[in-house]
Amino acid sequence: MTDSITFLRVPEVLRRTGMSRPTLYRRISEGKFPEPKKDGGLALWTELDVTNYQRKIMGLPVLTQDVADLLG
Repeated sequence: MTDSITFLRVPEVLRRTGMSRPTLYRRISEGKFPEPKKDGGLALWTELDVTNYQRKIMGLPVLTQDVADLLG
């Protein structure tokens, strides 16, 4: 197990999801996208949160951190 967590900032989340900033924050307020973790003024998402959002859209099972670590 690597215990490695990658955090993504807003521009990378937008790039990976193809959403606009207003759509991202609308989906967060609707409970359709994970809330960001806050570090001071930064909004951060784990790579796993974003991946699992995409997996849900595609009808795939979500991953736990342990499984994600094994998959690399």
